[in-house]
Amino acid sequence: MLASLWGNLPAILAFALLLFQAALPWTANSFVTQDGPSHLYTAVVARDLLFNSHSPYAPVYTLQLKPGSNWGTVVIFNLLVLLFGAAHAEQALATVSIVTGFLAFAYFSRSLDPNGTPWSPVVNFLLTTWFLWIGFYNFYIGIVLCVFIAGFYIRHARALTWKQAALIASGLLMLFLLHALAVALAVMAILVIAAWVHGVAPLINGCNVSGRIHALRAAVVPIAAVAAAVAPALAALGLFVMFPLKTDLSPPEAGWAWANFPLHVFASGRGRAGEQTLLWTGMLFYMVLGALSMRREEWASPRGGVVLAAAATFCLYLFSPNAGFGGGEIKIRLAWAVFIFGCLAASSVTRMGPLRTAVSIYIAFFLTGTLIHCMRDNVQKASRAVAEYASALAAVPQGATFVRLRYSMEATQLRFGIHEIPLDPLFHADAWVAARRHFIALSDYQAGARIFPVVFAARVPHEQQRQLADLEGTAIDGLESLESLLKDFPVPIEYVAVLGDGSTPQPGFDLDRTLSVLRARMQLVSADPSNSFVRVYKRTSTPRAGSPGP
Repeated sequence: MLASLWGNLPAILAFALLLFQAALPWTANSFVTQDGPSHLYTAVVARDLLFNSHSPYAPVYTLQLKPGSNWGTVVIFNLLVLLFGAAHAEQALATVSIVTGFLAFAYFSRSLDPNGTPWSPVVNFLLTTWFLWIGFYNFYIGIVLCVFIAGFYIRHARALTWKQAALIASGLLMLFLLHALAVALAVMAILVIAAWVHGVAPLINGCNVSGRIHALRAAVVPIAAVAAAVAPALAALGLFVMFPLKTDLSPPEAGWAWANFPLHVFASGRGRAGEQTLLWTGMLFYMVLGALSMRREEWASPRGGVVLAAAATFCLYLFSPNAGFGGGEIKIRLAWAVFIFGCLAASSVTRMGPLRTAVSIYIAFFLTGTLIHCMRDNVQKASRAVAEYASALAAVPQGATFVRLRYSMEATQLRFGIHEIPLDPLFHADAWVAARRHFIALSDYQAGARIFPVVFAARVPHEQQRQLADLEGTAIDGLESLESLLKDFPVPIEYVAVLGDGSTPQPGFDLDRTLSVLRARMQLVSADPSNSFVRVYKRTSTPRAGSPGP
């Protein structure tokens, strides 16, 4: 009985951790990530533009018509809004992402080892990443589906039929609608595994020259099917690269990437516990040990191709730019994929079997501590801060035009205890309120980024889009831009929220002057309950065309 319990302990721990991970977003009422609210707001706006011919968003927004991705969360969020309401849609999406990821990674693991059990805390470790807390849902779900599609290919790699190739092609095109890098990784993994299974493995296994030639001839049809399967996705990626909205590529910085691998991919907070230092370093050793422990026949199987895919992804991590084609944080995304391919391959290696339960206990111990930390800081403490922010924005009515100007809030972060979270849950929380209350959050960043499904309409000039970006407060004091927008924006801006507690002097940023200007020109209508970090102002009159504004 004890032997049976010891053997089943990895599965028991995996499902217990999954229950904790899936329930985590629901341990507080006002759950938001850093960018998640913006995805929710974009989804609500896109739906209204698509189905409402008199949409109140139409004067300032339109749907993106250029080749691109990031459409996945528009569909998923709108489905979840129907089921859970806008207030709880992000909680539902976080849970769906975690559960789907658990099943997809387990499916991939079973594809590598059909006779083994896929349920392991290794999967839970791979799911607890910085991407979830920052709200990069398109990429997170994209990687989940990337791994699922790669697992499907592995199961049919030996004799891929044209029907199965068509299914892979359809899946890759759907994946492109989520995230371009996720589909690029899926295509890379499939091609590397195919080249290994049908090119290298026959040369390893062939007993003589004629046997090897026969094996290579037999691979012609499966290789052709693979080429047909990835061709539509490659064409879509080609269009994406040929017609980018922003092509600036940052330097590769391979030395910096090597020294800092894997960046903060597993960080949920600051310090050794928050960054999961002991856990990810142990799993890095586990990944390398698994590759070194593979037998000859395992190297000749798709498992060898997956190890090579992990190595190829690591090379991409080192030598790719960290920003380009309208996106950023490229290297850290690749670092996560290295661990996914490497750890799942290692967990299926026969010689790693005796370590399975011990590794599961190791992961469960450290991951439980991380999840408790996340529940307390990333969810519950952040929820209290967001609730106070939302209470101040309750003064903004449905259909109103709204902008938000940001200043530093170190004292506020300390007061709520969210200063050690490696992101800012208040950064786009106004978009969460806007999605619920249906006011127009003009300062939300996604429309101006021009890589998301909703963009600014032609009547909003690029200079004013830049001025709206200034209100983020990340690089420039936005007061001058705000004054210009209040005067000349095509649609009168009715409400302004100013965030900042003035606790930390910022050279070039003057919160007191901004508040003084707004007090003289607008009416203060609400603030957060503590009256310390949010102030909402209402326009008292709408200027006539050509007038100087408030």
